[in-house]
Amino acid sequence: SALRHRFDDQAEPDSTRLAAGRGLLSLDAEFLASRYDQQPLLVRALIDEAVATGDTTCLPMIARLFVISDGEARIDFEVDLIAFGAAAHPRLVDMLSHRDPGIVVSAADALAKSGAMDAVDEIAALFDHTDGWIRMGAAHALGQLPSERSTQALLSALSDTTYAVVNAALVGLASQRAAAAYEPALALLI
Repeated sequence: SALRHRFDDQAEPDSTRLAAGRGLLSLDAEFLASRYDQQPLLVRALIDEAVATGDTTCLPMIARLFVISDGEARIDFEVDLIAFGAAAHPRLVDMLSHRDPGIVVSAADALAKSGAMDAVDEIAALFDHTDGWIRMGAAHALGQLPSERSTQALLSALSDTTYAVVNAALVGLASQRAAAAYEPALALLI
């Protein structure tokens, strides 16, 4: 398309390329995400502009970049998703079923950091996962989302067979100052 060509054309001024990128946000987020490695400053400018104005049309691109990135880059896109709050929650909830455990744990963390009380049940469902790291990430996330449902899920995680999950559940219950955790936590010491 003409917008793709204009965005990629380095002979064009950045203002023209950014205008093309704005048009592509709603038309071809996948294309823009695929250009991040070659055009990081332009793509970052589009994201920063959208975050500043609350323009949610960039969410598909940011979510895609979150999934295909790792390390510091993924953290940057996590911060962007968190900035959109509830508007980003459905995309993050979808990532809880991703095959990559790192994406699952990062998505649960982003949901927790954005106060996604609407995602407590979906995060709690991760305690049924076979991967202990995912269960541990779920416990960390639920610890940041105090509610009766998250407390109950963390209490059930105290019987997990993986020590790191039990430890994360205890930390989460302590963060919530959950009185219901007092006796079960003491029972673990015996």
